[in-house]
Amino acid sequence: MPFKRASTIVGPPADALADALESVAADDLQVIAEYDAQSYQLLHVADDVAEQHGGLDGVEDQADSLFDYYHIDFLERDLLADMLWLGEVGTFVTFLDHGIVVRAHTDSAAVFVALDVTASVDDVQITIENTLHEPDR
Repeated sequence: MPFKRASTIVGPPADALADALESVAADDLQVIAEYDAQSYQLLHVADDVAEQHGGLDGVEDQADSLFDYYHIDFLERDLLADMLWLGEVGTFVTFLDHGIVVRAHTDSAAVFVALDVTASVDDVQITIENTLHEPDR
């Protein structure tokens, strides 16, 4: 059974997103974390990811080094919104050799989702819009 924890940074929309992504992405879902400019918290870690990193402590060690840089997301989001005529930035998607990272923003916090490379980004994006961003509308 994967590691799961309730949201304390984003709140109920992140919990709803985590539950929905477990259904939509299933075995492709690796990690869900929430973060703001000062902190992060793991919400979901798949069993195989924890096993590959020596347990939950190993995943948290990886996350500690990773999330030191994610405060830049908020700066980049504001910069892009000021520069482009296309509107606000809600989601960043990064394709890597062995996976996909999706970072979805609310006003002051965000959710990080790591997926297997075979995941459907379209399904994940629709799920994000329906759960994380829908309460804002």
